[in-house]
Amino acid sequence: MLASYPDLRGKVVFITGGGNGIGGAMTRAFAEQGSLVAFVDIAEDASTRLADQVHRETGAKPLYLPCDQPARSLSISPAISATSLLYRRPSRKPRRALATSPFW
Repeated sequence: MLASYPDLRGKVVFITGGGNGIGGAMTRAFAEQGSLVAFVDIAEDASTRLADQVHRETGAKPLYLPCDQPARSLSISPAISATSLLYRRPSRKPRRALATSPFW
């Protein structure tokens, strides 16, 4: 850990796409700061391995919830309903044009 941010200790952090790559690095970094981390990802094996590895290294086990991120609905557990910070990592799914997207 390069820097310490005491304000992050005990904060609840929810990360989408937090199982590997940049999202995985964010999961690890927030856990190292003492944050209570919950994350979703579609990659179950990699996410489970990451949660176990972070638990071994930091003593804090991130909560992993399997999820296909583009699904627009997600039931949030009461355990993470008091989220202090949301980190949304965009998926690699095809981008939609703003003018034609039915989601806007």
